[in-house]
Amino acid sequence: MEDTAKIKERIIEIISKINPSISSESVFNLCEKHVALLMEENKKFNLTSIKDKAGGLERHILDSILLMHLGSEYFSSSNSVLDIGSGGGYPGIPMGIIFPEKTIMLLESTRKKVAFLEQVIREMGLENIKVLCGRAEDFAREKNFRGAFDLVVSRALAKLPVVIELSIPFLKIGGFSIAMKGKSSEKEIKLSENALTKLNAIWVEIIPYSLISPYDLRLVIMKKIAETPIHYPRKPGIPQKKPL
Repeated sequence: MEDTAKIKERIIEIISKINPSISSESVFNLCEKHVALLMEENKKFNLTSIKDKAGGLERHILDSILLMHLGSEYFSSSNSVLDIGSGGGYPGIPMGIIFPEKTIMLLESTRKKVAFLEQVIREMGLENIKVLCGRAEDFAREKNFRGAFDLVVSRALAKLPVVIELSIPFLKIGGFSIAMKGKSSEKEIKLSENALTKLNAIWVEIIPYSLISPYDLRLVIMKKIAETPIHYPRKPGIPQKKPL
């Protein structure tokens, strides 16, 4: 109980800094409802390895809002945001709750996860959030999505060379890709120079952070500086099998 109270206090504190114009308590209640829906659905279909409310609030909600807080320089000016491999809706749904004026799209390839995301959006009345069912490799080649977003976010999606190939094509020139990673990202960064060069992107910065528990996490931030060559991303499955 004390853990949950401590996590709640920290979440509300950060929400008030991210968007002072909204009720932090009301936002927390919606985020808490999202976790409750996730825990209930997780009994039927594996959406997360986390089985308790406190863990859900810390590992999912707190993690998601820290992205908006620590990456505020990139998020605040982004009106169109894509969450690739959204899974249970993190970080995209907390983003949409806190900033109802922003357009948030959740891209997920697993139909059961898509059905859950649509349920959450419907039950919570989140009209600014839309779900796309399919693979990034396919959507990134569609006219309405290629080069259409100010910001692309991903959480536990893949190794960085793969994240780069899947995320950069969706961005407008000058847009940012933020990958939420663990400490292993330092090794991945060294293996990602080729992917960045080929996708016409550059490193911006790496922001280390932790949750209440001592998780060693990173926000890895990249910027698109020119049009993505037409042959990227490659066909579905190839980026994962043969990273750039």
